[in-house]
Amino acid sequence: DGQLPGVGRGWLSAGGELILLHVVSRSERELPPGVAAVRDPEVEGPAIPVDDDARRSYHGAVAAWLANARDTWQQAGAAYHLVDAEGDPLQAIREVVAAADRERIG
Repeated sequence: DGQLPGVGRGWLSAGGELILLHVVSRSERELPPGVAAVRDPEVEGPAIPVDDDARRSYHGAVAAWLANARDTWQQAGAAYHLVDAEGDPLQAIREVVAAADRERIG
């Protein structure tokens, strides 16, 4: 949502701390080897064949999307962390919060 970074800035300007965990599955970030066709679950339409050019294009688009999300949140003042959806989300939260605590304490 395009309004969220603005909400984050408001939170930060009020003295809050903002840690963002962006949870994305590996299968969304990387097309698994051997995949012959893909279908975007968020868009109606036929499956799209995957060749080497399509794979490179997909990886480039995903990398740009993730970089834009990271940059947008960091510019808003948030600590941004990309987290694998396949992992343990509570463990990811513990690790990120512990690291933030270590930074804050010095």
